Amino acid sequence: MENNNSQMTKGQERRLAKKKEAAKAKRAARTSSILGVTIAILLIAAIVFGIVYGIYNNLKTKKAEAERLARLIPVVEDYSKGLNDDGTIAGLDPDDYITLGFNPADAITIPYSEIEYTEEQVEDAINTLLMNNSDENGQLPEFNDAFVKDVLKEDMTAEEYKAKIKSDNEQANKEEWIVDYVANNYDAQDKPEEYAYTYAGVLKAIDEKQLEYSNQLYVAYTGSIIYDDVYDMREMTEDEYEEYVLNEATKGAIMMLVYQKLYSEMGVTYTQEEYKDYLADNGVSNIYDFGEGYIMMNFKEELVRKALTEKAVVDKNS
Repeated sequence: MENNNSQMTKGQERRLAKKKEAAKAKRAARTSSILGVTIAILLIAAIVFGIVYGIYNNLKTKKAEAERLARLIPVVEDYSKGLNDDGTIAGLDPDDYITLGFNPADAITIPYSEIEYTEEQVEDAINTLLMNNSDENGQLPEFNDAFVKDVLKEDMTAEEYKAKIKSDNEQANKEEWIVDYVANNYDAQDKPEEYAYTYAGVLKAIDEKQLEYSNQLYVAYTGSIIYDDVYDMREMTEDEYEEYVLNEATKGAIMMLVYQKLYSEMGVTYTQEEYKDYLADNGVSNIYDFGEGYIMMNFKEELVRKALTEKAVVDKNS
């Protein structure tokens, strides 16, 4: 059979070729259109899924963050929250929580060996003074009457200044010994949990201020901060810090009740002049920065420690 193509003219062949190409292009366009619709559908589905997943993930993240924040003890910037103006914990009677292991009406006996500031320690303190006042060549000055009067600005002899170093440090040791004695001579029947939780927030606020101060100081000297946050400052994880601050607050709240009980039983009183001196010595220019209750709590604790220290008897033979 003879091929019909051989009987076609050149023009007919070109037209046939064009028809074939047009048909091929139409099939390709149809396939491309189907693929395009499929891809578009898949793309839309992906976008919709991405949006839905993003919303879900965002909600999940927000929920997790909300749950995390709910677990954290809130920072309490009102230091007097939960306290009466007189420094006592509101609604709590110390007698319901604390039993003292000593009679505060009696003088406490302190073994001298436990508070003594030895001659060697005095010499070490003097050497430190001399090193801090050495000249440009590192030459140490002589510790004599002139040094005491001209450099230390004290109107006394060198021997008198030595005696002062000894007595001042033994007094400080005595006060520290009394603090430890009180802390180790009571029994707590219960924990003031509600106030302890509040006080934990106060301790966190104090830490936040310490963080701010440390970073400002460090930036002034180095141009960069030293701590990222309070967890970094305390070298703890978030959970460790939460546990730590609540434990510290619980112990602190119990000790506040101990000193409230001591203040009441010892009949400690104070004058307005003593209160003003306390504010000045502690750099408190505005009591409302902390609240009257917080200031009075600390002030009364200091009065109790002072009263216990003043009537304590030092046993030179022990």
